[in-house]
Amino acid sequence: MSAAEISSRDPRAIGEGSARSRPGALSRFGGYALLAALSYIPVLLSDPGRVAADTKSYLSLDVGRLMERAWSMWDPNIGLGTVTHQNIGYLFPMGPFYWVLNALGASGAVTQRIWLGTIIFAAGLGMLYLFRTLDVRGPGAVVGALA
Repeated sequence: MSAAEISSRDPRAIGEGSARSRPGALSRFGGYALLAALSYIPVLLSDPGRVAADTKSYLSLDVGRLMERAWSMWDPNIGLGTVTHQNIGYLFPMGPFYWVLNALGASGAVTQRIWLGTIIFAAGLGMLYLFRTLDVRGPGAVVGALA
């Protein structure tokens, strides 16, 4: 069989089947881009400059202090001492995420909104994965992930 016969039968033989040249690759990227835009833009534009109430205000105010104290179950600095069970839940992934953005100079409000957008985006990616596993493809999968 000649190279021409192979390439006429199998588009991957000459590189035509790469992810960039497949017709669905652009629409898949477009779906991811739309999902990212609709995950981040609304939360970044909502109530700019204001920090939303959180159970751990130190995430926005002093993330380094929260990370430093979260390793110990006992905190003698509050009243007569307390068991800080909630701090452990903030060690990962929220603590490092807030710490890195704080080190980069992002405000607490922006950091909160990027965190929330990341959670929304990850949930949408999970839905896209589920739809593709169930062989639901195309714009319907993106609309379902946005819902």
